[in-house]
Amino acid sequence: LSSVTVTDCLIEDNIAANYAGVYVNAFQVCDVVFDDNTIVNNDSTGAYAGGYIDIENFSTYSVSGNTFDDNDATGNYGGLYLYTYNDTDGVFDDNTFINNSATTNYGGARVDADYLCQMSMNRNVFGDSALGGNSAGSNYGGLYLYIGYNSDVEGDDLAIDSNTVTAGSYGGGYVECEYLSTFSMPKMVVTDNTAS
Repeated sequence: LSSVTVTDCLIEDNIAANYAGVYVNAFQVCDVVFDDNTIVNNDSTGAYAGGYIDIENFSTYSVSGNTFDDNDATGNYGGLYLYTYNDTDGVFDDNTFINNSATTNYGGARVDADYLCQMSMNRNVFGDSALGGNSAGSNYGGLYLYIGYNSDVEGDDLAIDSNTVTAGSYGGGYVECEYLSTFSMPKMVVTDNTAS
């Protein structure tokens, strides 16, 4: 069993064509802990300004307590792309996404649980009326959540607030659940998001 641990880190003021902030790749049978980090003011002239976390193939993870703030991508994925695949189970709790932007798609975050995955998803915030929302030029300003092929995402207290799309669709949240998958999210609050 391999492991990756990134905790209590400040990832700030990085500039790159792609993957400006942090890139974690855990391909097979790995335990990933990415908790209590601050990812702020990273700029990508392409994609993945804040973070890209790829966890696959019988792995486990905790991605919790992180703040993604003011990360800007000229292409896709301003804040975070979390991709989990193939019997990978974990926790995605207590994360905050504010003031992130993408010129094209996925301003705040894209989160995937694909192919026999289980995800606990509690108390996450995507945009805040006081602190600032996330934005995208084309689609998916706040959150895009994909749940594929017999996967399950369950949680509580999801907040999606004050996110925008300037020239497209899905300003706040978009959930795609398919192929015998399930999604359960009581106490979800979606307010003041815009798309045009």
